[in-house]
Amino acid sequence: MSSWRLPTRLEVGGKAYPIHSDYRDILDILHRLNDASEPAFIRWRVALALFYEGDLPRSDYPEAMQKLADFLNCGQTPRRCWTGNRTPR
Repeated sequence: MSSWRLPTRLEVGGKAYPIHSDYRDILDILHRLNDASEPAFIRWRVALALFYEGDLPRSDYPEAMQKLADFLNCGQTPRRCWTGNRTPR
């Protein structure tokens, strides 16, 4: 048994959403985010739907994307969150 646990909820827009933090879910999310055959906005929309349970308001997408990126980066805030048509760094 491990002495640490992954989070099961993240707060976005003042509301706590259950998340899918299992490694298999994360691998699927990473695969979807790296699928160059889809536009970036589609990849992120799919990633958000796979990661968060429930419907996020569109106005909360930027915060939700940043929190997903932080989670994928092991809790560290990346220098820049890739959004829109920007390429990840």
